[in-house]
Amino acid sequence: MAMSSAIPAPLTPAECPLLVKYAQDPNAAAELVQRYNQSVERLQNLQRGEYAALLAREDFVQEVVGLLEDIRQRLTRTKYVVGCIGITQAGKSTVVNSVLGDEICKPGAMDACSSLPSRIVKADHFALDLEYLTPKQFEQRLHRLCQEALGLSTVGDLDKDIVPYLDKAEYFRKEGVERPRLQDDLKYLKGLIEAYKRRGKQVLTDPPRRESNLPYEQRYAYTTHGGGCGQDALLLREARFRVKNSYIPDDLELCDLPGLDSKRTIDDIVTWEYLSQLDGAFLFVNAASNFLTEGMLKALCQVMQVFDHKLTDRAWVIFNKMDTLTPDSFRDGANENIFHTIERFLERSQLPASQVCFTAKRIWENALRNKGRANLEQACDFVGQTPERPIPACCPENMRSAWEELLKDGGISYLRRLIFEHVARSVAAEVRQDVERKLKRFHEKLEQHLQAEELRRRLDPEALRNIQTCYSEVIRLQRDLLLRWRNYTAARSVLDTFREQQLKNIIDSLERENLEYSSQDEIARLVDTNARLIERLLKQCLHTGLVFQRAYEEIRTQLEKLPTVRWGNSQETCESWWQRISDEDRAHYAEWLGNGQDLRFITSELESWLQGRLDLPGGAGLTSSGFLRDRQSLRLLQERLDSVFDYLDQKIRSRLRYRLRQLSGELSLLVDEHKSGSDGPPAK
Repeated sequence: MAMSSAIPAPLTPAECPLLVKYAQDPNAAAELVQRYNQSVERLQNLQRGEYAALLAREDFVQEVVGLLEDIRQRLTRTKYVVGCIGITQAGKSTVVNSVLGDEICKPGAMDACSSLPSRIVKADHFALDLEYLTPKQFEQRLHRLCQEALGLSTVGDLDKDIVPYLDKAEYFRKEGVERPRLQDDLKYLKGLIEAYKRRGKQVLTDPPRRESNLPYEQRYAYTTHGGGCGQDALLLREARFRVKNSYIPDDLELCDLPGLDSKRTIDDIVTWEYLSQLDGAFLFVNAASNFLTEGMLKALCQVMQVFDHKLTDRAWVIFNKMDTLTPDSFRDGANENIFHTIERFLERSQLPASQVCFTAKRIWENALRNKGRANLEQACDFVGQTPERPIPACCPENMRSAWEELLKDGGISYLRRLIFEHVARSVAAEVRQDVERKLKRFHEKLEQHLQAEELRRRLDPEALRNIQTCYSEVIRLQRDLLLRWRNYTAARSVLDTFREQQLKNIIDSLERENLEYSSQDEIARLVDTNARLIERLLKQCLHTGLVFQRAYEEIRTQLEKLPTVRWGNSQETCESWWQRISDEDRAHYAEWLGNGQDLRFITSELESWLQGRLDLPGGAGLTSSGFLRDRQSLRLLQERLDSVFDYLDQKIRSRLRYRLRQLSGELSLLVDEHKSGSDGPPAK
């Protein structure tokens, strides 16, 4: 990399359109761009000064220059992406068309209609663009489809391990496993493989093949199930609808995604692939259907994970078809009126009521006939209310504003504001916060490298060799904790001792009871008592900190053998550095134990079993005759204990590797092998 090309160029506010347009304070946006330019200037001055050699080091380019490049990309972002996701029969495409004021997406009938993600963008003419999968993307999709749709744990050779069995549905049916989608999945998979064999080599390329400016009228042929475009459409990754539309902002990409919980597993797979690309998500639900299903809650859980549970101004649930509900759905005091059901849904999904929107097609159509605002009497009639009492008595206070928006025009203008304004402002705010964090980190890393360069110039050759030795050893420890972690037994030995001393005593006490002649209730009481004893003793064991102490001490004994080298303002050694972060992590460990649900011995499933609501694994219940003979209950307790041990062991090792990466990062600043043209640091 040439020095002159390593430093990103300065920016003007005009080059940061998304940030400036949606910023709450335009002056703050301009000030952020100025701070970026000052950072660029620091590197330019560095390039002309005595520390110009830093720009020849690969680690400096990656950590400092690369960080500034990332900041520049964030600032110059021009688009935000909103995804529309629908449960089958939710009416998603109909609502999207209403929002855009044109029939752009094909409305479905009874089953999910969209088969391909479609990006809708504003343009000066109507056109259709297509993009095919790359070979790697095709392979990943095929493997995931075989695993999720057919239940194959591993996917081998296409012609040998898959094709011969596609006409034998019974091969993929495992005892006790329901696959209601199997026939449709097999049909889709056959078509996908045939398309790959016939045209895969021509259309699957890297970079991906694109076809632009196709007739817009052909869009449904490529993007809907049974569109009539043939098997080649199965090899597509996405479509882009370029539309001449007055509603769509220039900076919006609106993604129409395949429906969830449809007849085909591929629809779920494709939609989940796109979730991570979204800045905002709208999950459409048919309010007249049973939406308290596992599929619906799973969909919402995936959306929440993408946004790290920060859903305000980023994700909403749209309860559509509110005008198809019966009058009983709005009856005050009824146990199952629509709002009670929605509240249960919100409680189970941990979604705030502020992220709920109501829509209704008939009210929207009425609004179109009345200059954009629905006739109140007719709108109320569509949802079983009266103009005197337009809001149902059972409607909670925190959903009343959404209901009022429904009566105005079917909720469409409110939905437009959410998509066209709220998400964009949230994205701009996130860009600002992210850039501020990264600018702070940029200056910290720059100072760190400058200090290391000063120290490196003062060190003699022997000290530099010692640093190289320490660096190589820390890298080895990182790799060992990942690849040969079973050699590190200090933490696990504490847990094994707990098992031997405590669990054995409990098992012995259970076996001493004359359970063969005990009642079922007595057996359940004994197992419940001892399970809770295990949980209490385990909590005591973990809170002593002995597991943590042994794990960190095991690494410290390795570091104390290293040559004594000192670096940084505090003149630390590897051992003293490790001792300092051990003290920091001890507080972190205590907090983590207090909040970690995965460290609880008694889970909700185990609780249900202990209270007699679930059978034991394999169908065995709590019976006096089967308790000691099958030892199912004891085995269940032991397996749960093993799960806690494995989770704790993995978490501690992950933390140790993270800390060792930090240590190797500090040492690497003093290692000469990171000069441009060298092999660079070992893989971490």
